[in-house]
Amino acid sequence: MREQFNKQQVFDLRDKQAARPVRQKLGFPGKSKEKRWSHQDDLDRLVGKEISVAIILSGVEKYVKGTLLAADQYFIKLSLPLVDLMTGSPVDNSIRVYSKSIIIYFSEVK
Repeated sequence: MREQFNKQQVFDLRDKQAARPVRQKLGFPGKSKEKRWSHQDDLDRLVGKEISVAIILSGVEKYVKGTLLAADQYFIKLSLPLVDLMTGSPVDNSIRVYSKSIIIYFSEVK
């Protein structure tokens, strides 16, 4: 009889542990983490605005100025104005895609 009681007691303890609610599911706050800074948030804020970007191509630093069309995890898409060299007036827009790995910095043109 005693053996049977002990087995039943162990079984009940296992059930209670399995049925124990997890803290997060009850809505209790867990550890709060501060949101990390991300350049992606800055780029998302600048979509549709004119920006200046410094990039490295073949070891040479180059500056590009254009309108930011889109930005994702790996690339940025810029609309660059094409200028007529004779008159200096804008002719058309060229859309360029740059990898973020070649970008040194970017800033909004005001």
